[in-house]
Amino acid sequence: MSLPKGKVLKSVKIIQPVLEADCFINVPVAKVHSSAILTMGLKNLMGIVEDRDYWHTAGLHQCIADMITGFRPHLTVIDATRILLTNGPKGPGEVRNVGQVIASADPLAADAYGATLFGKRPGEIPYLVSARAQTSGEIELGKIEITKV
Repeated sequence: MSLPKGKVLKSVKIIQPVLEADCFINVPVAKVHSSAILTMGLKNLMGIVEDRDYWHTAGLHQCIADMITGFRPHLTVIDATRILLTNGPKGPGEVRNVGQVIASADPLAADAYGATLFGKRPGEIPYLVSARAQTSGEIELGKIEITKV
């Protein structure tokens, strides 16, 4: 798949079942990540890419941002019922029961809200800042409609 708006990642090979699906729902588990700061919707998309080793050498945050310029899930559902706070992504580590599930058609908005569960502002996550500059989506919490049910 071509990523013409990508700054570092110009193309990506996505696994075939995802490309053949009528609908793609991204369901990450919220956790800290030693290289990416957090794993949520955008970072989780690495799981559908065949060659992701390149991402770590080329600039992980920018590659995560580049990916969303060409491939967007129909829905992002972040499992934040229990979040991993330390030693991510593999753990073991400190876990906090948050009891939340975040759902949005805007993966940037989902990640922006999810960052707050870790005590982070969306602007502290480089891939969110880059993704916002490169594509549509919102990371300013004041501009995101949040409905709690």
